[in-house]
Amino acid sequence: MRVLVVQNFDNNDLGQVGAALEEAGAEIDLRLAHRGDPLPENVADHDALVVLGGGQNARDDETYPYLPSLAALMRSFGDADKAVLGICLG
Repeated sequence: MRVLVVQNFDNNDLGQVGAALEEAGAEIDLRLAHRGDPLPENVADHDALVVLGGGQNARDDETYPYLPSLAALMRSFGDADKAVLGICLG
């Protein structure tokens, strides 16, 4: 199982979710979106998505221009019937 993890803030990591994913043998593809890591253009290469929280506001598109793409990616995972876990901002 390959899980895309989008981190939106430096001090927010996977914590216990990461421990559970590791225990399940998941391969984690970590993207630091707030630092400019690109988001995938589609859901084909991942089985699930975890979006971590952050200090930004969910409507803070001017300061964090990746937020609309992240919201669209989350919808795409749901539309593809793939698991999505959103924490706080996610």
